[in-house]
Amino acid sequence: MLKWLFGDSKKTAENSDKPSLDLSNLEVVGESFYQKQLSKICGGKSEDGHNLEKIGFLRPEPKNPHDKNAVAVFVGRHQVGYLQKEDAISFNRHIGKPTEIEIEINGGWYRESGDEGHFGVKILGGPL
Repeated sequence: MLKWLFGDSKKTAENSDKPSLDLSNLEVVGESFYQKQLSKICGGKSEDGHNLEKIGFLRPEPKNPHDKNAVAVFVGRHQVGYLQKEDAISFNRHIGKPTEIEIEINGGWYRESGDEGHFGVKILGGPL
């Protein structure tokens, strides 16, 4: 009964020994595959581009057929990228569960001269 109320002190002590992970240092990759989703989130490309802060989340994908350590990056229901392989391993080691984060979507400009920029995603911090 006490374990149910207060948790397992042994388990808590083990978890407190884990070093924390600075999520703002994690790199998002693969945004080029998610340009349509990023454009939809931002309301399309604009002449000056975007610097849009959003709430997102990281979701581990242990059943991913290409990489059991894969961690997908989402804004709402839209996937916008993945964590870089080394960062995904570190995330799974330290956190390993869906985690809310703050991100910035930048780029996405289009000018009449034909100058065009793709969207990118940067993690600003978390968990929130």
